[in-house]
Amino acid sequence: FNEQLANCRTDYFDFYLVHSVHESSWSNYVKYHAYDQLNELRKAGKIKRLGFSFHGSAEQLAEILAAGDWDFVQLQLNYFDWDYQQSRKKYELCAAAGLQVIVMEPVRGGMLNTLCPEAASLLHQAAPEKSLASWAIRWVASLPNVLCVLSGMTTLEQVQDNVASMDPFIPLSTTEQDTLARALDVFEAQKLAPCTACKYCMPCPAGVNIPGMLHAWNEYRLCGDRLATLKEEYEDAPAATRAEHCIKCGACLPKCPQHIDIRSMMSTICDTL
Repeated sequence: FNEQLANCRTDYFDFYLVHSVHESSWSNYVKYHAYDQLNELRKAGKIKRLGFSFHGSAEQLAEILAAGDWDFVQLQLNYFDWDYQQSRKKYELCAAAGLQVIVMEPVRGGMLNTLCPEAASLLHQAAPEKSLASWAIRWVASLPNVLCVLSGMTTLEQVQDNVASMDPFIPLSTTEQDTLARALDVFEAQKLAPCTACKYCMPCPAGVNIPGMLHAWNEYRLCGDRLATLKEEYEDAPAATRAEHCIKCGACLPKCPQHIDIRSMMSTICDTL
């Protein structure tokens, strides 16, 4: 903590969080009394607001909220995960506890900026001048208990688009909410692997490029089950990194924040080919 203060050339942090809490990591935070130590730093004025970023179940979130006097929670929130990953329940737990939410993955690693052609067409028809990402940003920013939306951006154009989506900020209307719900129904029918390419699952003990293989699967699904697309993506990957080398060891499973059954997905890719 002192090294971090020195590196940032500051005497205190406005917001300080316990990183990436999930089922397997929380036990270590408890074992080493992380909350107790950070709470003392908060009392000393070194931390103004103390929170945690969370990737676990709603049940575990309730347990952690009860374990300390937190100031905020950082959650993965977007319109795709609202029901898929219990995001609604997690958000409601935070609201009931009086905690504001900092949002991560509002565009789900860029996935909600691509969608499938049919879903994208619905949104473009409703608002030709708006990007798909802007729908996702405005959806999550429309939630009343959201403090801040963290969006990953890699180009100047993405920065400009995100700024335009929020300045001036106009919450989604009821009509826009209905349009987005229809687009989501179409998109969910594609049976995608909900991978954000965070690479927490890597490195694979068998050398499989897990995010690369899941990307190949999603490209195949988004192209309307064009097997040639999957075959091309698969064969473009180095031979040693392909799904066929998965040894079903399960080392990747507890590391995946999206709770993807990676072993089954590797089998599905191979069976499909």
